[in-house]
Amino acid sequence: MSNSRNPDWNETYGANYEGYVTRHEWVSEQPLSETLLSLFDSMPEVSVVDGVPLEKTVDVDAIDALFPRERTDRELSLSFRYDGCEVTIESDGTIIARPLQSVW
Repeated sequence: MSNSRNPDWNETYGANYEGYVTRHEWVSEQPLSETLLSLFDSMPEVSVVDGVPLEKTVDVDAIDALFPRERTDRELSLSFRYDGCEVTIESDGTIIARPLQSVW
């Protein structure tokens, strides 16, 4: 599925992850935070237009600084919650967004 921000970008729903999965292309000029926004834009569970902007929840500049385009051997994982999802970013560029289940 392509999205409005980047028509060449594709997301998948990964059964192994029970969520939406994409991978950031480090050779791209696009910062990782834009790939993250593209993932949310494609998810029906997330309201990018009507919901709280990502920038109000997490510091997207800090995310881009933690995961720079210049690759290192450092393994890093960052997790946070946004708009009903548990989000994990891995140093290899994998981004997983798992919708949270409501418990009654």
